[in-house]
Amino acid sequence: MRLSRRTVSILTILIAIILLSLLTVFMLSQSSVEKARKETEQLVSVDYPVETTDNFYWLTTPQETYFSLEFETTDNQKMYAIIARDGGESVYYNYDELITFEDAKSIAMNDLNPQKVTQSRLGLMNNEPVWEVTYLDENSDMGYYYLSAKDGSWIQTISNL
Repeated sequence: MRLSRRTVSILTILIAIILLSLLTVFMLSQSSVEKARKETEQLVSVDYPVETTDNFYWLTTPQETYFSLEFETTDNQKMYAIIARDGGESVYYNYDELITFEDAKSIAMNDLNPQKVTQSRLGLMNNEPVWEVTYLDENSDMGYYYLSAKDGSWIQTISNL
């Protein structure tokens, strides 16, 4: 089967339009994350003199959306900030008060033995700091594993998504 020059041209144009559309959607989604990060950094800098920022997390629970930032103050104090998207209410923790991203991932790997951990996010659930660990199980079904960011204890698992 041989395609005419016109058919090939039309297919090429359609593929280019689809790729440009996907690129635009990706860039817009990234700009939202970057905007949220910058706003979070500005809110944190009102309460603390921020020297550097590290990881930024965006967690959405059924009750609220939270932006979290790992940062270091000008006097070398490492901290976490968790800020509610609506209202901007801020909660701060010293770095050693919460388990780390790596600890949360390690606990989830040990407890669940998933095929893959895709990401972890810091936020609040019932006014307590939590890590949400997103994973794929042996059937490649997605799940969420919530654990206390204070001591690493299990809170909730949502699986088979």
